[in-house]
Amino acid sequence: MATFTARELGRLLVLVLIGAYVLAPVPAQLVGHRPPPWIRGWRMYATVGSDLCQVTYFERKDGADHPIDRRATMDLDDELPRRGAIRRAREVDTQGVRICKRIGATDVRADARCGSPRRWRPTHARERNLCEVAR
Repeated sequence: MATFTARELGRLLVLVLIGAYVLAPVPAQLVGHRPPPWIRGWRMYATVGSDLCQVTYFERKDGADHPIDRRATMDLDDELPRRGAIRRAREVDTQGVRICKRIGATDVRADARCGSPRRWRPTHARERNLCEVAR
């Protein structure tokens, strides 16, 4: 049987305490509805998707909205979906202006919502003509 010195036992105790502090939130949240306040909070993948926007562009003709395939219009490769991804609300306007110029449209609008750590936040609701932003 191995014998430990007081210093080695102290190091082992510190290691176990740090490990318990790091791992305690997981079972505490699984077992109880609300963990005690002395256990730190923990959320897995808390910010995944919070830097992306989901956008659909529409061309308005004769009072009707017709969807535009942004990836085909801007010659974006479907095999690389992250290339050309819209990450901020400002980029929705910028991409809309490019689409206006590319297809020669006079009225392009967007439905857009951008991710945040808690929920999707609507940013555009077809309320304005993105082609006029360029002028």
